[in-house]
Amino acid sequence: MIHKRYISVICVWAIAVSEVMAADLGLEPSVQTRSDFDAPDAANATITLTEETKSQSIQSNETQVVFDWQTVLKEIPPYVYSMNSPAMLFEERVSRPDWAPLMKYLQPRLLRVHSSAQIQKSWMRTGEETWDYDKIKGSLLAAKLPPETELLINIYRWPNSFDADEDGRLDLDRIDDFADLCADLVRYVNIELGLNVKYWEITNERDFAYWRIPKKGNQPDPVALAELYNRAAVAMRAVDDSIILGGPAACSPVPIEPLLEFARHANENLDFISFHSYASGDNSETDTVIYDKVSVMASDANELIQRLREALGREDFGVHLNEYNINYNWRSEEPRMLTHKGAVFDALLLVALVETPGLTAANAWNDTERVYGKSDGKGNLRPAAHVFHYMNEYFQGNRVASESSQPHAVVPFAVASANGKLSFALINRSGVGQNVSLQSMTELDAAWYSARIDETGLHHTGPVFPFRDEIKMSADSVFFFWQD
Repeated sequence: MIHKRYISVICVWAIAVSEVMAADLGLEPSVQTRSDFDAPDAANATITLTEETKSQSIQSNETQVVFDWQTVLKEIPPYVYSMNSPAMLFEERVSRPDWAPLMKYLQPRLLRVHSSAQIQKSWMRTGEETWDYDKIKGSLLAAKLPPETELLINIYRWPNSFDADEDGRLDLDRIDDFADLCADLVRYVNIELGLNVKYWEITNERDFAYWRIPKKGNQPDPVALAELYNRAAVAMRAVDDSIILGGPAACSPVPIEPLLEFARHANENLDFISFHSYASGDNSETDTVIYDKVSVMASDANELIQRLREALGREDFGVHLNEYNINYNWRSEEPRMLTHKGAVFDALLLVALVETPGLTAANAWNDTERVYGKSDGKGNLRPAAHVFHYMNEYFQGNRVASESSQPHAVVPFAVASANGKLSFALINRSGVGQNVSLQSMTELDAAWYSARIDETGLHHTGPVFPFRDEIKMSADSVFFFWQD
């Protein structure tokens, strides 16, 4: 794509080195380290914008939005409003009194069970090469999930001892051991516990070691990652041939060619391909820039999907953008992920992803913790949590046509559900208030219920008649309307 380029910023080794330096400098224990909470495993390749992808200036605080309820655009993938859960790997976390209410509120249709702690702290016996069955059983059985929630279990990587030369890659003589380890987890979870988890993902962000930043003189080798993926997939299917398998949870969809090479060689065993995307690593970037990057993130996904179809010669595979947020860099203390602006970002991205043909799932990072969570880990919901609640509750079905006179200010999103109920959202991504007037191509005079998310929090109103009166939207806000 010529309209954008990517810049790799901080790398895994830099994070590790900085933590060692902190220890050497004798910093106080209160100084946060990466081990204090779940964070993205590695610095991502982040998006930059050219003039072509930047927003136009907002010309007015008056916006008109038109809805054409008879023009159905596409069916919304049910898993697109989904979530990551590092908490699901810890019995003590999912046993907290706020956990079950959080899941009931978010209603994630596909919950990705993932944490870098899986191998080191939670599901594997410390210092050993075998699963800790008691911990696995404890965390999975303690979780009280909504009945419509499916699990995707990510197998993060292999034990440290399977990488004797510490180059970040699985040693060749341990590939079968890793495959057996993966198969044993499927056996225990699906057969012995009888949980019948459908979705499984092999590795997470191993693209750093295999083609992005190879260590110790290694050359980029996507085929090597595909080979270990294939061996694990065959072993896992031998235990349960009903599972849906995918990977490699690449840290970014670019560069595309290595990911395509991985997919070509894993094609026979690949039910879905997965990748991650973050808008930024810099919390000084403006709100407008962050919001603009949403369209680039969606276009990257679209380009990858089209190239995959060409490379694999088929369309019967899933595509999961299964980790995203505003800022991958946990050290930045990105405030927008915790405020109403995080809700605007998530709403904008979800709308853009719904429009991406072939995307089957999207999982936000993450459910509950201090830096990224939709809940703060103490039972307090953050504004973005409400976006996932309303999207999952009222925005499943078919997207219908809508148009804004100022799409760089107010973004509309309209849905007709299977039971005939209508819903729509208005996202004010501008830093100024907007007076929005609505027009419907079909006469609508029934009452609606409404919720808004803005700087002052979450507010409910209803019944309301949004097609009669002008809607006053505050800066950086999201409004939801639905028929009850």
